[in-house]
Amino acid sequence: MEHFCRQRCGGGGKVEYALKKGIDIAIDDNSSILWEAYKKGLWVMPIATWHEDHSYFQKQGVTVYNDFVEAAQALIRMGP
Repeated sequence: MEHFCRQRCGGGGKVEYALKKGIDIAIDDNSSILWEAYKKGLWVMPIATWHEDHSYFQKQGVTVYNDFVEAAQALIRMGP
């Protein structure tokens, strides 16, 4: 069984892999991956970068995080 993705999006991508594994949260900085995850019903936790502020998600009421640590800490605070 493979435990990695061959593509960012689409067939063999991160979102497809997450769905197969029963994962329903996507933490990423890539807007294409996040958009695919959002459209497929995953809860997205966007990471802002110098070239991507994820303003679309902010307009949808989705919290955008400054870095992975901040997103991970928020996820831990949410609990099981």
